[in-house]
Amino acid sequence: MIPIVRGTLSSSTQRTLRGRQQRVDAAADPAATATKSWKTFSSGNARQEVMHVLQTMCSNRVRCMYCEDNEGTDIDHFRPKAHYPEWSFTWENYLLACSRCNSNYKRDRFPVDGDRELLLDPTAANPFDHLILSLSTGVYIGSDDIGLASIEVYGLNRDVCVKGRFYTWVSLCALIRDYERSNQIEREAILTTVNDFPFQGVRHWLARVLAEGDHAATVPPDVHAIADKHPELLTAPQRHSDQDQP
Repeated sequence: MIPIVRGTLSSSTQRTLRGRQQRVDAAADPAATATKSWKTFSSGNARQEVMHVLQTMCSNRVRCMYCEDNEGTDIDHFRPKAHYPEWSFTWENYLLACSRCNSNYKRDRFPVDGDRELLLDPTAANPFDHLILSLSTGVYIGSDDIGLASIEVYGLNRDVCVKGRFYTWVSLCALIRDYERSNQIEREAILTTVNDFPFQGVRHWLARVLAEGDHAATVPPDVHAIADKHPELLTAPQRHSDQDQP
């Protein structure tokens, strides 16, 4: 997972969402009304815009905001509409997930501890304030109860994701080394490649480790030196939509 900047919807789509949410809030059975209304929201300009803006918020190749492995295909209610109908048509409650994360892992799960929400919303908090990534294994470690719950609910340590993060780490180190000895055209190709990787969390974590001094010496010294010399290797371009339409 990586920090994600939430984009902005047009005024017309915001009005559509507000209207639907008001009808849900006023219903005798808000949860049932939310489910019915969401089915009719499956087409139309507002739904298309919500999907488009979520896609622009994702890391390149439109990766799932949870696992970062598969293509994001589903609009997921971070707070499930079955339990939180008051959030059914709230823009800030939408994330983009792959069908596997949405249907097989997260589903309608939303653990809480009293009034504390225990799941990471990458648009509201930096995941790495709650997660530690082992670069040598690709495994996420929860640094608190929010991190632990998020790993379990999102299935972040399922085998395919662990292997994917490890292979990304190996590939990233190789490309960083190649960058140092490449010409300008080759460097542009390398930057495009590292910007387009799945598992961008590996790159974000590497940047954080180096910024904090890599006291555990987890990064090979030559990779460390080249990344310090060429910070563009670890600075992913922000992808978000600022439509700000009247």
